[in-house]
Amino acid sequence: MHDQLMARVDPGPAGSRFAHIGSLLHRAFLKRRMGRWAVLFLLGAISSFAFAPFYILPVLWISFPLFLLIVMGADRGRGAFIDGWFFGFGAFAIGLRWIVQSFANQPSVPDAMGPPAVLLLAAFLALYPALAAALSWRFAPKGPLGLVFFAIIFILMEWLRGHLFTGFPWNPISAIWTVWTPMMQPLALIGPYGLGILTMMLILAPLGFSPRFRGSRLWLYPALMLVLLIIWGGYGMWRLDQHPTKRDGTITVRLVQANIPQKQKWDRALRRSHFADYLALSDGLPPPEGRLLVVWPETAITDPFFDRSPGGRALVARMLPDDGILLAGSLRVETSPDAGQNAYNSLFAFDSKGGLPGVYDKHHLVPFGEYLPARGLLSALGLEKIAGGMFDISKGPGPQTLSIEGLPLISPLICYEVIFPGAVRPRGGEAGLLVNITNDAWFGMSSGPHQHFAQSRMRAVEQGLPLLRSAGTGISAVVDPLGRVLSEIRLGQRGVTDSALPLKLDGKTTYARIGDWPLWISLIGVVLLLMIRKNTRFTGFYYLKFKPNVP
Repeated sequence: MHDQLMARVDPGPAGSRFAHIGSLLHRAFLKRRMGRWAVLFLLGAISSFAFAPFYILPVLWISFPLFLLIVMGADRGRGAFIDGWFFGFGAFAIGLRWIVQSFANQPSVPDAMGPPAVLLLAAFLALYPALAAALSWRFAPKGPLGLVFFAIIFILMEWLRGHLFTGFPWNPISAIWTVWTPMMQPLALIGPYGLGILTMMLILAPLGFSPRFRGSRLWLYPALMLVLLIIWGGYGMWRLDQHPTKRDGTITVRLVQANIPQKQKWDRALRRSHFADYLALSDGLPPPEGRLLVVWPETAITDPFFDRSPGGRALVARMLPDDGILLAGSLRVETSPDAGQNAYNSLFAFDSKGGLPGVYDKHHLVPFGEYLPARGLLSALGLEKIAGGMFDISKGPGPQTLSIEGLPLISPLICYEVIFPGAVRPRGGEAGLLVNITNDAWFGMSSGPHQHFAQSRMRAVEQGLPLLRSAGTGISAVVDPLGRVLSEIRLGQRGVTDSALPLKLDGKTTYARIGDWPLWISLIGVVLLLMIRKNTRFTGFYYLKFKPNVP
């Protein structure tokens, strides 16, 4: 059937040359199963270098078009699924290699467990692009609409990856645009998944030049994508020009980054020394005019009973000027007759009188990091959570805001809670400021902290809210509502930075109001078109299953 469909189109001289190259590639690699899978793994692996801190975006215009060509040349849907899995396995195995570093920083877990753990995670996450490949092989229609179909299905799988099994929306394809702030601006309209669809459509533009793309107007799809790119970039620059950064000159933000290595962080003998270090850094700059808001990273305070310590709170009060506020991460232990002891990963708000005007408990916990799923079974098998400890961290009540007199309404986010779009403030609630505290010391100088910071900037643009980010070893930064970095302490540096508090945009962004509806509308539209056309086989491409008519 495929051969009959392909025989209807005469590729011409240029197509014959393309076919000859494809035939050589097919005989050398793709004809053999292991060679085909190795090529797909490699294509997935190189695609991971499009994200922070590398930002080698052109690799995507090679890896994804070739990936789709190979997938659509599979004999069966099962083969397309396996092809998609190997591509995804390469992308996640290489893209998440920074997780290995966390095992080296945890004495209770053998270093050798790092690579197998990452490979197992990559093997699971690869099921999402595998499913996208299989669905596209089965249902994608002919011509340019097939490209749009694949783009929407691929992003739908990203959405599922971010929601199923507690979710892991790390590095959505739209995160590549954090390399240039103007290209991030559509996040305020259509969010990361809507922008992801446009990104995938743009990445697939080279397939419009395929000599066996059905129809004579081979230039139309790439031309439309070029127009899209120009409009996209122009809109971003216009939006940045229309919304210069506005600051509240009466409030100074002070971010503190002590750069304490992970292996020293939890040493009880150094607990007082670390706390004194944070106090000294916080008090090391001249007092600003107006109010001071100091932000310490996640678990900067390692004493789980610090909130009950009058002496510790008195030291904080002495460090703060009048009306000053400290937001600091700490473990917190709560004891009750019914539930016993529960530990929380918390953010405390301390005031200059030693009071505690606000507490937030992290609710989106890291599986195997902060708790062990199915602990009764897995602990019996000898498994333990990476972060160590005899008990699991308990889950907080959910997204909430802290109301502190004289400050914007604060939406706190601890660690990777910031990577979940649409879940950074209470549903339907108001907020004036995002505060993300994190401890990325686990991951050293790897790519992980850079990618984490890039995704936190996306949340600021999506919500139209400024972001304060304090990280134990970096990257700490003050970010305005359009994603512009106003002040920064780089990865691996020790320091303090002051900045006037940026103000939020007037009103909510479109994405803050409608959420992920652009994805669902796109999906419904494609399904309706398929029902109308009743032609559900993607036969418009020049597959890499070659039987060319060349001598």
